Amino acid sequence: SVTTNSSIMGTANGGGTYDYNSSITLIATEKPGYKFVKWDNGSTEKNYQYTVPAAHVILTAIFEPAEYTVNAGVQEGSGTVTGSGLYTYQTMAHLQATPGKGYQFSKWSNGYGDAQYDFVVTKDTTINAIFVPKNYTIYTAVNDGAMGRVEPEVSQCQYQGSVMVTAIPNDGYDFERWNDGTATSTAKQRTYYAYDDRD
Repeated sequence: SVTTNSSIMGTANGGGTYDYNSSITLIATEKPGYKFVKWDNGSTEKNYQYTVPAAHVILTAIFEPAEYTVNAGVQEGSGTVTGSGLYTYQTMAHLQATPGKGYQFSKWSNGYGDAQYDFVVTKDTTINAIFVPKNYTIYTAVNDGAMGRVEPEVSQCQYQGSVMVTAIPNDGYDFERWNDGTATSTAKQRTYYAYDDRD
């Protein structure tokens, strides 16, 4: 006769009463999420060609939970993801998406919206974290509004984007320089690149 180590994991068929030394086929069939390992006599054949011995025998088909791959990806340079690897069937995967400088987490490729994503593994899974560039604000001002103005005074652009600002002196005044705290420029037009909110 044949049996299994767990009826939840799989079935075994082919047992019965047979003549001595006859050849029979024993069949081990795993259920979804599980895999056949071996028969308890060491054979690893699912469809096992077995020669009937002189004595009564009980053979056990041994199954165990399958392992599945979780592959979490990300566009290079936009952030990182942890949690990829092998998971046993019906165990919990823990994914964490962390944005890089200038980016913010948007969603997972399946639409889930939290950067921390926990789910029960039932199959091989490939999923990507989607990061988008942050929007930054660039503020400009003048030392004295009676002397001139700046256009635009407030600009929005994405990370590593740029905005051109122009200093426009009023009649009777000259533009002297820009001063952004890190560098100075005497050109009336200047391009600023967005790596952070600036003013």
